[in-house]
Amino acid sequence: MEETCHKPSSSPNAEEMSNGSREDEVIAQATDSSAVMPSGSNVSPKKITKKVELPPILKINHPLKHRWVLWHLNNDRSNKTWQAGLSRICDFDSVETFWALFNNIVPPSGLSQACDYNVFREGTEPTWEANKGGGRWLISVNDELDVCWLELLLAMIGEQFGEYSDLICGAVVSKRNKGDKVSIWTHDQNETTGNAHIRDVLQKKLSAQISANRIRFAEYEKFWIQVHTSYSSMDTRTQVQNGEKIGEEGEADVPSVEVSPPTGDAVLPVSLTIKHPLKHKWALWHLSADRNKSWENRLNEICAFDTVEDFWALYNNIRPPSALQWSCDYNVFREGIRPMWEEEQNKRGGRWLISIDKVRHNDLLDIFWLEVLLAIIGEQFGEHGEEICGAVANIRNKGDKISIWTRDASNSAANIKIGEILKKKLLSADLPAHIPHPPFDVLRYENHDEVQNKSGSTVKARLTV
Repeated sequence: MEETCHKPSSSPNAEEMSNGSREDEVIAQATDSSAVMPSGSNVSPKKITKKVELPPILKINHPLKHRWVLWHLNNDRSNKTWQAGLSRICDFDSVETFWALFNNIVPPSGLSQACDYNVFREGTEPTWEANKGGGRWLISVNDELDVCWLELLLAMIGEQFGEYSDLICGAVVSKRNKGDKVSIWTHDQNETTGNAHIRDVLQKKLSAQISANRIRFAEYEKFWIQVHTSYSSMDTRTQVQNGEKIGEEGEADVPSVEVSPPTGDAVLPVSLTIKHPLKHKWALWHLSADRNKSWENRLNEICAFDTVEDFWALYNNIRPPSALQWSCDYNVFREGIRPMWEEEQNKRGGRWLISIDKVRHNDLLDIFWLEVLLAIIGEQFGEHGEEICGAVANIRNKGDKISIWTRDASNSAANIKIGEILKKKLLSADLPAHIPHPPFDVLRYENHDEVQNKSGSTVKARLTV
């Protein structure tokens, strides 16, 4: 009855790697619904619980040009050597794995004093000794440390320095009592043209996001390249810039020591993780298109999530509904509820149905699916949210559908309120200009029992909005 066709997803360019403000929206809604909001470094990590291995056909991956490694320096004075505080945390080589990492760690402003984050190319250690002959552009940050760090990272891993991107070794953010600093390291101090180009690009990029009085780069001379040698043998011409000494006094918090590189990936320290819990735990299910299996054997629970960060780590690593094969479904249901009519929590319920008219445009499927997910996990239905069991995206040749399932079809008051909120949210979604308006004619509420026992192609709507 339904054909099978795989629809590829598009790849972002280097400038389009941001999540936008959607994470903030879910966090705000979680706050409104009285979810517990953790305070950064005190949060225990809650990993995504895999039920089955994510099928390759669901994975989405936008590779970076290089593989990068996150390091953490805990410059605890109790450490006998500097190297004892340096740990390799993990590596990433795609847009999705970058965001999965970035959204799950404490930002630089949340680090303890004397700590660093280092993001360096795989194979390059964040030490002076491993980068001798190179240098760094150093930025002193009065405020907006997190913004400055993110902009620098996106420019670096997104290869926004053009032909001179390969000069770059990595970037460092240092949390210090005397003043926070961000730097980008290059491997050849004698490549003056390339280093100057990197400075200019970085200055332009940061100027677009941060006021000049918050970081020290309003004038070019407020950047400097500091030669990567031990301080005792540093070229005296690099020790003074703009009347400020850059030597043993100015940089005493970065000792010159012999460093043995750490090996292997460390477990992400609890002190670096940040989580914003959702009110409920949710599970993603996938219904495959394999007609040689029974319906129940086609249905697999992929993983569960209960924080904002774990939701985005999952969402950004799987294909959108529009890229699934026909006859496939995505289901996101509360933990403990299977996406089946026969389930105890579902059998007396119904669904609000959104029919995606492909004549209007298939882009609606992905946009509306995300809007529905953010609404249900972000508790945007107020007191009526407890009636919601989950959401389903059906990919079908004749027309795709998205639905929100509720537990009690007879509770008309709650169901009509859910429908009204859903309609308002979908109509206010940010849609591309090429999609005709309105994006749908009407939302219908159907009883599960009547859908199961229908004799024709449709059933009579219990409610409409």
